[in-house]
Amino acid sequence: METLGKIVFAVISIAIGTLISAFVLVKLWGWFIAPTFGIVQLTILQAIGFDLVKQWLMSGITLKLADIKPKNENKSFGQQMVEALFVSIGIGGLSLLLGYIVHLLM
Repeated sequence: METLGKIVFAVISIAIGTLISAFVLVKLWGWFIAPTFGIVQLTILQAIGFDLVKQWLMSGITLKLADIKPKNENKSFGQQMVEALFVSIGIGGLSLLLGYIVHLLM
């Protein structure tokens, strides 16, 4: 049962991280790319697809960086997943904040 809980938590974390990333991409795209190049806004679903392509392209780099990072042997799976979720939220929020500040300065 514990394994099922880990799988469900991982799937939910991935879904939340994907939605956060897509939301940030939609906002940044609308602020910078669409007006600069005169193209249409992205929808959330298009942004999710775009993010999946980005993740796929960057996966080789991510795997190489994972080899460099120290192992979290003293942390439980749940702690690692919660950390990953907060990092995803933090990066998305920081990207959105910085993008908004730049958008205001334009």
